[in-house]
Amino acid sequence: MALPQRIAAIPSYIPKELKDTAPGHRFQLYLEHWQGQNGNTFTPYKKARPQGKDERTLFDRECAGVLKDLCLLPPSSLDALKGIRTRQQTLLAHYGSSGYRISATSTAPFATGLGNEHPIENGFAFLTPYGLPYLAGSGVKGILRRAAEELALQNETQQPGDWTWLAVWCLFGFEGAVDKGSLWDATSTLGQAFLRDLSKTAVQPDLYALIRTLFAGSKEGARFLDTENQGTEQFLRACMAGKSLRGGLQCRGALDFWDVFPNPAGGKLVVEIMTPHYSKYYQGEETPHDSGAPIPVSFLAVPARSQFDFHAICHPSRLPESLKNQWRVLLDRAFRHAFEWVGFGAKTSVGYGAMEKDLAAQKRHEEAHQAAQDAARKDQEKRSREEANSRLSPAMRAAQEFFEARVDTNQSELSTLFGGLKKGVWSSDTKFEIAQYVRQLMIKDKKWKEKSEKKNPAKDNDHQDTLMVMKCLGSGK
Repeated sequence: MALPQRIAAIPSYIPKELKDTAPGHRFQLYLEHWQGQNGNTFTPYKKARPQGKDERTLFDRECAGVLKDLCLLPPSSLDALKGIRTRQQTLLAHYGSSGYRISATSTAPFATGLGNEHPIENGFAFLTPYGLPYLAGSGVKGILRRAAEELALQNETQQPGDWTWLAVWCLFGFEGAVDKGSLWDATSTLGQAFLRDLSKTAVQPDLYALIRTLFAGSKEGARFLDTENQGTEQFLRACMAGKSLRGGLQCRGALDFWDVFPNPAGGKLVVEIMTPHYSKYYQGEETPHDSGAPIPVSFLAVPARSQFDFHAICHPSRLPESLKNQWRVLLDRAFRHAFEWVGFGAKTSVGYGAMEKDLAAQKRHEEAHQAAQDAARKDQEKRSREEANSRLSPAMRAAQEFFEARVDTNQSELSTLFGGLKKGVWSSDTKFEIAQYVRQLMIKDKKWKEKSEKKNPAKDNDHQDTLMVMKCLGSGK
């Protein structure tokens, strides 16, 4: 039996050669996973699965081949990926000390967006219009929040300096509407740990500021600010009691996370396979048993040893004083915990999405970031000098330019300008005005001596220098 033709459901005027097309476009728009009927309509290729064993084997291999065909990132996609990652680095430099970056290398394949609708049943997250794999910043924030909550769970003392429940709220935001499995669920592990720490959290001074933010100064929240009646503890217990109070409460945290664009190892994606053994049991058709035939299911992934750069921006104005100097250390701990124990993307429960900090890349990025900051600082200083020089007289501008052009950068301004006068660099009014300025510098440094107290005035350097300047001023002999 001849296999049906595998084609892309695209108009005839679109080129058939798609090798230089981004993998996301080939996966979502130009997927060769259809069969044509009468040259006009398209039906899913999987519906044409033949009955014979050998034919099914060839057919399944052909189906899997559609993913392998689009794994390689063409040169245009690699250039676009490099450009995006470079722009993120450049933009981060503008945030200065409020920017955060950590580099990682995946130790296992990374998959995301598998639940997206797609003809092959397993989707993948590609960012339009680039057609490149990515992990949304909201997904990064969710994973980091989970990691921070797990670390707060381990902090039984709830002392500042480590992750606390209050630190989680300040950095990631307060979410009152969530329930099942969260810290508001008393039956969950997080909920039980929060109940254990509730009294310790209630006495933290920064909780008052959070309550004011949540209630925006309304009278409803005033009772929870009563220190005599333990208002903060009443607030936390009311939140644990149900959604009637906390359901409408929310505030934004201090951290913003950017989308992550992985740099795939080898410049290509990989095809992973999962083999559900109990499909009929999951579909409710029969009880589970070991004699069922597993059905291989293919899906895309970013291979292990790929590079990931995570970026975050902190807004210190949203933080209490106690966290303004700690947020970076806390974020380091959250990322380390997420890399080792939580994972990013899909299928983390079976090992996907695990990572480790890339120390070499981190060092390179920190050096590049420091170099960019130094260059920006020097550029700012240069502009400030130029602005200041523009307000100077022509003579003083000439003095400033002469001083900045000195060979020995350790030479003082007085020594440099005195040397210029001695060599006769300037003349006329310029010389006179610079000599006046040098006189002021000498008086300030207590080097101006019109009369010498030494027996041999010729050996009194300060006196001789004073005479030379006076000569330039026209008052010396």
